[in-house]
Amino acid sequence: MSSGEELLNDLEAAAESLQDAAAVLQVKLPKLRKAFEKSAQAAEELHAVQQNLEALEARLEKYTHALAELESCVLDSLQDAQAFLHDHTIPVAERERLLDLVRKIFRPLERAGFQLIIPSLGDRLDDEVHAVKGRARSALGADQVADIVAWGYSFPSGATKKAEVLVGDGSVVEQPPAPDTEPAEPTPKEGIAMVLD
Repeated sequence: MSSGEELLNDLEAAAESLQDAAAVLQVKLPKLRKAFEKSAQAAEELHAVQQNLEALEARLEKYTHALAELESCVLDSLQDAQAFLHDHTIPVAERERLLDLVRKIFRPLERAGFQLIIPSLGDRLDDEVHAVKGRARSALGADQVADIVAWGYSFPSGATKKAEVLVGDGSVVEQPPAPDTEPAEPTPKEGIAMVLD
């Protein structure tokens, strides 16, 4: 075999290999094209998801800031009302009316997650919402609220503060009222009579 024939045989073998490779590519190429298109589509979807996520993060930050501002306003209002209620120059009846009004105003905020803890005198002590700061002279027992130091709260952000209370010590025992008896008129025999000249 001459080198020309070998070259021709090598070229024919190479042509057959190329034809086989072309046949394989013809079968595999559509699959590769579909995989590439799916990959490109997935990349587009991923990009869209990333943009949505960034928009949601921006909105979350905005709402978190708004919630913090709202909580600050509620807390300021609560402290102002509490300061007014501790003003002893205001009659007790007026302070009690204001306390009822405060409870009524803040009650709708509970639906939004703002729980205000405003104890009443005589309430049973609850360790979950009350922090005992001491004892007060009172007819109430050690398991009852005898005085309120500060109100508490629980906000949607997770900020919480227990209501600070004083418990009773049971030292003040209420005396039954004395019977209403009128003093008897003194008789002439009672006492010492004295005559001065």
